[in-house]
Amino acid sequence: MKNLTKRLDELEKIIKSNADSPIWIDGKNNVIRMDVNGKRGKDITFPSTFEAARWLEKRIDDHPQATGNYSVDCICDLYEDSETVKNYIRAFIPDKIIVPDLHPQLEGNQIVYRELSGPANHPWIISVDELSAFLFGHLKTTQPADINSWCLGQLIERYFDTPVFRERFKNDNLSEDDNNFYLALFTIYVWGKRDKATWLEFLRIVHQVARLPDMLQEIASENVIL
Repeated sequence: MKNLTKRLDELEKIIKSNADSPIWIDGKNNVIRMDVNGKRGKDITFPSTFEAARWLEKRIDDHPQATGNYSVDCICDLYEDSETVKNYIRAFIPDKIIVPDLHPQLEGNQIVYRELSGPANHPWIISVDELSAFLFGHLKTTQPADINSWCLGQLIERYFDTPVFRERFKNDNLSEDDNNFYLALFTIYVWGKRDKATWLEFLRIVHQVARLPDMLQEIASENVIL
């Protein structure tokens, strides 16, 4: 721990001495590398993913330019009490959700979505320990850095912002997996916001990110998630 603190202090001095220089982030879970002024940095291993993400947020906020990539194998690890979050999510994802790898095909005059066969088929397997999220590109915004929310948004987009899901939504044909995944993400959203979060707020976020029709006023049944 003493060595980690020393390395962080040294990196802080470098960052401050190059305050107007761009930084590049390359990180996964609790390991982060930061390149300053085009000079490649060294990997820093934090005790937890939670601590790594909080440190990274501060660096993004402190610097005028920040780009790069950061990924987590499980979004729950971005929270200090990650195991507690996972236990709550198990109520909605006790086993696994398998999202088929569907691709558009033209059949007659209609586009249908079919799974590829063989090695080309890559379904998305979702479980409590495999809620992976990935950030890439510009990490600086006009608001304080919020890696937890950014990763949550990426998961919302990946699952709900697809033609296949929008077709199910349009036809009022949501699956049990759709409902369970929505409730799992809502649990994570509420965990991050605590008493400041509401179901309607999260609903609006999903509609916006997934580009779903504005039907909020139509929602009344508790059996319908969107």
